[in-house]
Amino acid sequence: MQTADLLMQIVGLLIIVIAILIIIWWARSDRRRKRWVVAVSFMLFAGVVIMLQDRIVEISLPKGFGTIKAAARQATADAEAIANLKKRVEDQSATVDSVANSAREARKLGDELSERIKTTDTKLTQVDQATRNAQAALEKMEQISAFATVLLAAQNDDWQAFNQLLNWVDDQNFPLHEVAASGYVAISSSHTSWLEPGYLKMQWGPGVDPSHLSLSELGKIYSSHRPVYHADIVLTVWNRSDIPKKERMEFLVQVLKTSNSVTAKYFAAKLFVEATDDKDLELKLHKVPFRLEPLLEWWESHKNSIK
Repeated sequence: MQTADLLMQIVGLLIIVIAILIIIWWARSDRRRKRWVVAVSFMLFAGVVIMLQDRIVEISLPKGFGTIKAAARQATADAEAIANLKKRVEDQSATVDSVANSAREARKLGDELSERIKTTDTKLTQVDQATRNAQAALEKMEQISAFATVLLAAQNDDWQAFNQLLNWVDDQNFPLHEVAASGYVAISSSHTSWLEPGYLKMQWGPGVDPSHLSLSELGKIYSSHRPVYHADIVLTVWNRSDIPKKERMEFLVQVLKTSNSVTAKYFAAKLFVEATDDKDLELKLHKVPFRLEPLLEWWESHKNSIK
């Protein structure tokens, strides 16, 4: 209890005690001074008021009845604490409202972000699918372009391209298998009809007579010139009856193995089969044009018997 409160309690108690003493005195006197009773009553009332001003009352009862305490001061302190707490809550209400609004805004932004992420995922999936489709289309275009390049080269007497067509014909899983077969048949037919394919004539140069060149010299010319001239060199060598048959057939085998000219291989195969005078070999070549393996196998088996 604070000093001021204690002092007020003492003053109030003294007033009450004085008032009681005056009443006792008045009761024992002749009781003629009634105004004193009124004054004393006011004093007693004032003392009680002073005693109760801070709402703490302590009444001591006779021995055996204990003490009754009224906790008015605590109630006041609690009320003040509650008031302070209320003020703090009111002061922080703006912050609470701001946090609540921020939370609502955050949730709203989160929902919007989630929706945008879903939309983005959908668009990314669509873009990814479009990319795969474009990639597949590009690969198909590249495949078609490569095929067209090979087909055009084969039609222009390129043996490697023609042989690639044959590989595609044998590959049933090749997407353009049927087109490759058609191209191969068309080129083969142009070399196996009654009308023999054309070829470029060699320009031997001034004063050069191929009929007087040795087989070795003709072989060097063959190796140094482009494949487009190989067919003419093949026919030139084969028509040289002054060169032994075995040597001319060896030259034909060299052409079958090394030339990149479809026409040159055609003439070399045709003349080789005629030189063997083997009907079975001729039949094989007729049934499957440009299948050169049987011819090379025949040569390995019979070359020692050729003169």
